[in-house]
Amino acid sequence: MVVVKVDSAKVIATLKKAGDDLPKKIELALETVAALGTEIILDRTEEGRGYKGKFKPYSKFYAAAKRKGWKAGKGPFGDKEAFSGDPSGIVNLQLHKRMLTAMQSKAKGNQGQIYFSDPESARKAYKNNLVRPFFGFNAVEIKELTNQFERVLMK
Repeated sequence: MVVVKVDSAKVIATLKKAGDDLPKKIELALETVAALGTEIILDRTEEGRGYKGKFKPYSKFYAAAKRKGWKAGKGPFGDKEAFSGDPSGIVNLQLHKRMLTAMQSKAKGNQGQIYFSDPESARKAYKNNLVRPFFGFNAVEIKELTNQFERVLMK
């Protein structure tokens, strides 16, 4: 869980000014921050970084296989889909791009949520996050999210 802290004096002033529009403003701020959080995660993951820094390299075996690609067929973990290869060598948690494209965001109640839209992608994300932490935010990113929440709320 990521906690976003805001300047309470600014929030109180906004509450007085917002009146009946406050629930809508809060929901918009939560939706906006969740969407921004999703973009932050996707952008840095594409670059090979998690919220704790550069990703741990792939194993030599997997890196070599990923560079060359493979044909469809039976693999040690079931059927495997054909993959044309990725010579970049960037550790970006992307093979067929399904896991990261399943990342969604929404406002629900008093929270902005970032989640995976299907169970298979959620399972992959959980396993990847254990080895290469990507699903979270560092202090700089939390500050950016906090500022965005305040900007939207204060409008």
